[in-house]
Amino acid sequence: MALALLVLVTNKGNIMKQFIAIVKNTDLKVDKYQDFDTQKEADAHALKYGGFAQKSVGDMIEYYEVSDGEATYNSDKIASDNLTTAWVEVRTTRNQLLDESDWRAMSDLTMSDGWTTYRQALRDVGGQADPANITWPTKPS
Repeated sequence: MALALLVLVTNKGNIMKQFIAIVKNTDLKVDKYQDFDTQKEADAHALKYGGFAQKSVGDMIEYYEVSDGEATYNSDKIASDNLTTAWVEVRTTRNQLLDESDWRAMSDLTMSDGWTTYRQALRDVGGQADPANITWPTKPS
């Protein structure tokens, strides 16, 4: 089962331009910025409003880290967020599969060993190591 990686829409849904003027930052995070097509435009903006200008380091401003007048991209946070999102998708799929077989667990039915094993295997999916390579149990016939 394929899992989509985290995609965040930033910069009002547009791709970040080539240069950025970071006007305000707090606690390593960018609070206020403007992106530009040229270094000259970014420099002029930083000169007028304060801050600094540099080449953009990525399209997702929330992953910029600012320190000593330079912005870098926090790839560790991106990887962590992608992993979190992948596990959310695994749990969502697992819950849907459990929901589809809930009727078999009604009090007036006797669930077969095959369905009991299948549903337990679904509950155990979260114990696997890699959300991108989940071994899903096979529904009994």
